[in-house]
Parts: sequence; structure tokens; C-alpha cells
Amino acid sequence: MKQTAILILGMHRSGTSALTGTLGMLDVYLGSELLKANAANPKGFFENHHFYEINEKLLEQCDSSWDDVFYNEEKLFAIKDIDKIKNIINKEFG
Repeated sequence: MKQTAILILGMHRSGTSALTGTLGMLDVYLGSELLKANAANPKGFFENHHFYEINEKLLEQCDSSWDDVFYNEEKLFAIKDIDKIKNIINKEFG
């Protein structure tokens, strides 16, 4: 059976959790471990924990953050561990 990966990209507080949660209700597989709910979002974030960690590592390697107003594409050249990212994707979603 052919599988398709759906990656939801968006800015903080832009509705990505709501969209991903809706896809989950429609039986889209979201992964084995989702970020836990907290006081700010009691229904949960519906974000795959593994991809959250990947994102944080990528931003750290680029000397950046989610709120970096001075981001530019040149920072992407600092990214390492691409094979590790590929392995996590394959392990999580086959």
C-alpha cells in the first residue's frame, strides 16, 4: 500500500494543532508519541514528539529559534545529522 506523509508547517499559535488534531480524528496516523497537553492547551498539541525534537535540534544547529526574526536560508548549511532525521522518519512512519 502506498503511504503519503503529511507535514503541517506553521507559525506558533497559527492553528497547526487544530488542523493536525482534525486530521487525527479523520484517522490520519500522527505517530507513536504526541506532545502532552498542558495548561495552555488542555486538549493536547497533536504534534509528534519525535518531530518536535528534530525541529528543536535543527534550530539549535542553525543557531536559531522559533521566534528568530533574523533567520535566513544561509543558516541551513549548519544542519548536521540528516541521516538521523531520515532514520526517525522511517522508524516512525515506515
